[in-house]
Amino acid sequence: MLQVKRRALALAGRTGLLAALSIGLPAKVAAQGGSGRPIVLVITAYDELSAVVPDARLTLFSVEGVALASARSDAFGRWAIRLTTRDTSLSLSVRKIGFAPANQSFLVGSSDTIAIKVQLLHQPNELDTVRVTSRVLSNNYTLDADEIARSKRTILDAYDALRDLRPNMLGDRMRNCPFVQNLWVNGRPLPVFASEIVPMADGGQLTRDDGSGRRVLRSHAPVAHAPPDAPLALVKPQFISEMRYVNCNATPRAGTRSVNALFIDLKPGIGFDLKRGTYVADTAIARAARVVP
Repeated sequence: MLQVKRRALALAGRTGLLAALSIGLPAKVAAQGGSGRPIVLVITAYDELSAVVPDARLTLFSVEGVALASARSDAFGRWAIRLTTRDTSLSLSVRKIGFAPANQSFLVGSSDTIAIKVQLLHQPNELDTVRVTSRVLSNNYTLDADEIARSKRTILDAYDALRDLRPNMLGDRMRNCPFVQNLWVNGRPLPVFASEIVPMADGGQLTRDDGSGRRVLRSHAPVAHAPPDAPLALVKPQFISEMRYVNCNATPRAGTRSVNALFIDLKPGIGFDLKRGTYVADTAIARAARVVP
């Protein structure tokens, strides 16, 4: 077993796979751990043709749904990381544009090395190819931490980030999805109404500018800034790892609530609930990932 572990470590060192930091698990999970010897977890992402999938977003979650670590697969579709706790359950989320998201749970047992293969299925095209003469509609339904950090706009929460940088992720009217209706945080759906996700300005009447005096109805539109208790207002931008929108024409992968839905992955060590919003669930993990000082 020791020789197997040494070979795995040597391979990880040669290919640059091994994460720079070992990660532990939340304290109440760590109390259930085994001998404390480090475990090498090697994850490989591949598609339905057995080809590796590089640059996929991989996020590791604890049994409570708290993100423990997040990274992207290398040129060989792999990611390796050291774990210091045994005998506990973890879950893995793998996402990449052009593929359906994949989720997998596994048990950290007594082995010194754990190899996990995750298959990503290509997302089928939702519309037939058409020829356009004016412009091509944007299909960019993702927003990550790097782009939020680079923005020169004043972004106070997830709602501001989406409205300023990816307004079509709040709903895509051009694809008959006026407003997003479902919200997921760290792989779990939240019991909220669509009007809470995208608050609307009050409707009213306006006077025409043509001097006729006739009244016209003002259409509903998203508010400029969400109320403080709105779900997206409770998600602080510095804690966001990635946000992804799935429109209402996509194939449901996790039930009807997984379409016309906004998925938010938080950074390692960060949790969320509708009372506190985003919060530091595990200080050690958050510090190791440089999420908090």
